[in-house]
Amino acid sequence: MANKGKHLIENDYTPVTYDPQYILMVNHLKKYFPIKGGLLSQTVGHVKAVDGVTFNLRRGCTMGLVGESGSGKTTVGRTLLGLYEKSAGSVKFHGQELADLTAPALRAIRPRMQLVFQDPYSSLNPRLRIGDAIGEAMLQHKLCARNELYDRVIDVMKICGLAPEHYARFPHQFSGGQRQRIGIARALILNPDFIVADEPISALDVSIQAQIINLFSDLRDNRGHGIPGILPHGKTQPRGHVSVYLPRPRGGGAFM
Repeated sequence: MANKGKHLIENDYTPVTYDPQYILMVNHLKKYFPIKGGLLSQTVGHVKAVDGVTFNLRRGCTMGLVGESGSGKTTVGRTLLGLYEKSAGSVKFHGQELADLTAPALRAIRPRMQLVFQDPYSSLNPRLRIGDAIGEAMLQHKLCARNELYDRVIDVMKICGLAPEHYARFPHQFSGGQRQRIGIARALILNPDFIVADEPISALDVSIQAQIINLFSDLRDNRGHGIPGILPHGKTQPRGHVSVYLPRPRGGGAFM
């Protein structure tokens, strides 16, 4: 058990043996947010945003986390990527327990785990040309020489349905569907093993939603990416998906 002040979070899951067919193995994952109270601001309880989620993800498989608003879908995705520290359970990426990695080691594997945001515009720098936005992580992680970057960016833009002349434009010059394609291109250029898609179509018009869903399906079929999608209950899902339903968490509150 992990001690959180006077309140304990059970961590009594049964460890599982690594199976190489899976990119990602999630076992009894918990993410609790502390509730502070009293003069000393001590932990008096927890909001159980994620409470015992278990699943495995194969390469080339699409999996949907389906649930109502407040059921913890986004919290699961952000915990998988290490953006939130897990409270209990296990997250193994190619057999490595992510919580055991040092900061440099986690940074080294970060390009292999990518996120497509729910709101594409908020994730883009309005002062940065989209070609530079797509390619900047390649330079940060030293995955490409600067003189090769333009061609790499153009290639991934074409895959995502963007034209070469879009390279020098700015985010405000694109529609919502085009901005989401830019977000997908930013993730795809790093050649990740899996992409967490955080409700990537919820902010788009219905006419555009099917195009983005089909793009994700094509990426899975043609490039073998594992895609855990975070979908609101009842949303259209990629063909060939597997769904995991998340009930609303107990313990009060809602975190998305």
